[in-house]
Amino acid sequence: MGRPVQQNGVNPYRYPPSAPELETLRDNRIFPNINRKDYRTLYPAGAQIFFRLSHGLVGDSVAGFKAIMVFFDILTLLVLLALLRNLRLHPTRIIIYAWNPLVIFEIAYSGHLEGLTVFLVAAAVYLFAVHKKIAGAVMLAFSAGVKMYPALLLAAFLNRGDRIKALAAFLATLVLLYMPFVGVGRNVSGFLPVYLKNPYESFNLGLKYLLMRLIPGLDYYLLSLIFVTVLALVGLVVFFKPKTDSEMLGHAYVLTGLLMILTPASLHPWYVILIIPFLVIYPSPAWLIFACTVSLSYLKYSSPLGIMPTWILLVEYVPLFALLAGGFILRKYPLQANASGMELTRKKEKMAEVPR
Repeated sequence: MGRPVQQNGVNPYRYPPSAPELETLRDNRIFPNINRKDYRTLYPAGAQIFFRLSHGLVGDSVAGFKAIMVFFDILTLLVLLALLRNLRLHPTRIIIYAWNPLVIFEIAYSGHLEGLTVFLVAAAVYLFAVHKKIAGAVMLAFSAGVKMYPALLLAAFLNRGDRIKALAAFLATLVLLYMPFVGVGRNVSGFLPVYLKNPYESFNLGLKYLLMRLIPGLDYYLLSLIFVTVLALVGLVVFFKPKTDSEMLGHAYVLTGLLMILTPASLHPWYVILIIPFLVIYPSPAWLIFACTVSLSYLKYSSPLGIMPTWILLVEYVPLFALLAGGFILRKYPLQANASGMELTRKKEKMAEVPR
């Protein structure tokens, strides 16, 4: 096995794997199979710190790393049970997460970092639910330090009275996570700029694929920036909007859904795990079905030239968008029907009062 970069005192953001400076750390088993050998790491500082700590615990053992992910996944179950109890919801709802095939496969079998990321998000949501805003902001910062995208959820949980302190705690935590790596300057962003610019990194994007087909010649990077801007603007609106406790959780769920739909570069199946804890509270046929069909995206790797077949995107995204739209309409229609019924009743009552 190759010797880990950080354990040898090398900043993981300083060199790409193919750099001559890392030649003595290479092996003949892992290095030949690394993708993007000429690019620096994409993983944020929290993930880098976790990689170093986990290596200290289990070394190069793949089974050991997966065991750590399963451990955090079990903690997620316990946190979700506590959250259900706090919300006075039936504990059997935990089955939506505990028995979800995507969660089991991507965390226990594949050992993706979502095992840690989702636990930190669930813990943050619970802390916000019990009104521990500073602790919740710190926990969410740890999550964002591992996989970046949970940072958007902070907007859902803050109101005027706690915005400044919680936001300061969130930013301070991120700064502390990055402190060990700042010696490389702007290279601390790693592979992220290329990740947003290079169409080759595009994977399983429903809305982005549709827009690129509808508007030929649309610049891929420009569309990435538009998606990021839309997410940021929605986050700002939610951030400054006054919210009740129940609305905060609902906003976090909606923002997570938008992250899935407007992700600017790739939507790998394991990314979708982030929304599944929210389905324990807000069961959604649209997202539950998508959590199953998203696994079809793996078929890209068996297709000619590694190109995603269009039928896979249709099977994934047509039911998702149709059910989300249908659910929105059905939620609105009963309100209109009830209002019309009440108005009709009032008219009948007035007619009954008219002397004949």
